Amino acid sequence: MNTQKRTVVALLSALFMTVGAFAPGYAAQTNPPPMKAPTGADCQRIATAAAEKVKANGGTAQQQQAAYSQAKMKCQGKM
Repeated sequence: MNTQKRTVVALLSALFMTVGAFAPGYAAQTNPPPMKAPTGADCQRIATAAAEKVKANGGTAQQQQAAYSQAKMKCQGKM
């Protein structure tokens, strides 16, 4: 009788482990949803925000232009 009990417990444990391996758990819920590719307007907005941030920190016009260009290039690389 004791052997049957251990067998049932082992089978139930294996069943729960198998279900747990294929069911989404907490880790699956923490992943962000897939994002759509940015559009041209999105890139324009991101680049302008980068230039404004440099301006707010007291950057020169040349630094603002560099930040704008860099942000625009990064964004277009994701398109």
